[in-house]
Amino acid sequence: MEQKQQDNTAKKDLSGDKVEKIEEKFSALTLEECSTMIDTNFVQLKSAITNQDWFLVFNSLQAIRLVTVKISEEDPERPFSLITKIGILPYLIEVIGPNYIQHSNIQSEALWILINVLSNDPEAVNGVVSQNGIRMLLDLLSLSKSPEVIDNCLGVLYNISGERTYVIVIKF
Repeated sequence: MEQKQQDNTAKKDLSGDKVEKIEEKFSALTLEECSTMIDTNFVQLKSAITNQDWFLVFNSLQAIRLVTVKISEEDPERPFSLITKIGILPYLIEVIGPNYIQHSNIQSEALWILINVLSNDPEAVNGVVSQNGIRMLLDLLSLSKSPEVIDNCLGVLYNISGERTYVIVIKF
């Protein structure tokens, strides 16, 4: 019950004007501040996942996504290599898994980051594929009831398919 309440709080806190203010805050950061923000939020994300602090997981993912967008405006390749180098891909793959299905807002943020990262980083595509990411995405498509998660999931699969052709074997 408490976890569900925290998840709903995250949704309420990031609606309307609050989202615009958060985006304005990140757009004013320098590139150096952005790099620091990515590192700081990644540390918070790892801790939040371990402690099942869903509100902090969501906020960390959102901050990472917004910072990467800000950096990409000035240097299109830089944010994606930063994301790959800090080792976040396994955590993004983890939160799109079935254990997080009740946290669609968290899954949506993780998928949004993957969409952005995979659009500019072939190395990240290989990382997602090698970590069974395609299977996780296909499972998520069949389990999720959230239109936003489904849409973002399709976006990730689209970006993976744009990099190279994969043979996907599905066992029924």
